[in-house]
Amino acid sequence: MSESTKVYLDQVDNGYCFPVIQTMIGKDILENYARVMNSNIRFSRNSAPIVPPAAIASITIGELLSSINLPPGSIHMSEEIISRSELEVGKKINVEVVLKNKSVREGYMLISLVFNIKNEANTNIIIEAKTVLMIPQESTGE
Repeated sequence: MSESTKVYLDQVDNGYCFPVIQTMIGKDILENYARVMNSNIRFSRNSAPIVPPAAIASITIGELLSSINLPPGSIHMSEEIISRSELEVGKKINVEVVLKNKSVREGYMLISLVFNIKNEANTNIIIEAKTVLMIPQESTGE
């Protein structure tokens, strides 16, 4: 993604809706995740591999962060995940993200983002997530 297409957080306000991310978590990504996390893969009733909620959140937050201009010194501070339903490997998802709150404290811009991750086929919410970013203010131009 080029710098010109990235979102600059100092230029958007509370309530900003990021472009919807459409993606799919394939078997190879799940296998790599399970290997790195040293965990077993679970299966659905119809024997399809299930993507763990933490994997869905990590992967989608990573995709979102690649679309944001994050200067050096930026920190991903926290993450809250509420799992609503399972996601089988290979199913497409839509990731909707809203900038919930932006504030400046002690030289840092604090950004609170809210995620809704939905199954593309039936629009059921799979995960609701919140994450907070801390960005050095002097690097944002504010």
